[in-house]
Amino acid sequence: MLKSVVKFITLFVCFCLFLPHFISSDSVNNNVFAEDIPANSVVSDTYIELDELAQTDSPQFDEEELLLSSQVASNLLSNISALQNRRIISIRETISKINTNIFQEGKKTAESSHELNERVSQIDLTRPVIALTFDDGPHYKITNRILDVLEQNNLRATFFVVGNRISSDNAYETLRRADALKCEIGNHTYEHPNLTKLSDIDIYQQFEKTNDAVYSVLSKPTTLFRPTFGAYNDVVKNNIDAPFILWSVDSNDWKDRNSAILSERLLSTIKDGDVILMHDLYETTAETVEIIVPLLIEQGYQFVTVSELFALKEVTLESRTPYRRP
Repeated sequence: MLKSVVKFITLFVCFCLFLPHFISSDSVNNNVFAEDIPANSVVSDTYIELDELAQTDSPQFDEEELLLSSQVASNLLSNISALQNRRIISIRETISKINTNIFQEGKKTAESSHELNERVSQIDLTRPVIALTFDDGPHYKITNRILDVLEQNNLRATFFVVGNRISSDNAYETLRRADALKCEIGNHTYEHPNLTKLSDIDIYQQFEKTNDAVYSVLSKPTTLFRPTFGAYNDVVKNNIDAPFILWSVDSNDWKDRNSAILSERLLSTIKDGDVILMHDLYETTAETVEIIVPLLIEQGYQFVTVSELFALKEVTLESRTPYRRP
């Protein structure tokens, strides 16, 4: 009789002690319980006592043995209760931190949305509007030459950055300057691979690692995504939670390294509502921007970010949906 009771208590205690660990390892990061109190000497000692007692074949026992069994069970249950209470407190603290972060991110999103609406309200609806976009940066020298033109004319653009380029003080400075000028920072993967050739997890990591890199500098993630080479499929869309921004005008600045050719091409092609693709990697691209911006301003063009352009045209950007122009 006593042997069966002791075995039951032993199994029950083990179940109570270890089940939460397995549950928590799946649903909550193990670090949540870094401060959990370990099974102390009382638990260890009483477990040994129970085990030894369980090995006794004699059915004879006295009141002292029953008292011991009762005390053992009481001690174990007390330790289980303390452990579980500590886990509950730890979980509550973690949930509180998560809720705080969600609130802060929600507040930032609300503020960003308000700022976007403010800027859109200042755009002249009677004049044409375009969005210059630049891929593959930041490049300290080239990107800053482009930012110089934007700042001098109080213009904005969108920069789709490659995450592994955000790895130096110069890159941090350039990114912060673009953000301070109210330019938009988009995600262009971490290492510029062709995503259609990657696995689900690799696609996801290419996106998230760049978000993390941008967040570490600007304290906010990217909100737009441009697939490398403009290549995507259903697998890519399923693994990247952001609007897919393509383009309606391709400068081909990566192929034609001649600012005169690029300028003529863009000036003869650009029209209201266009999203223009360029790369802030080449000297000739910076030269082209220095040439075409004053000329387009003379023609009445306004330069805005991608989000501003679509908001102005009353197009809501949906996650995992490709867009070339509003």
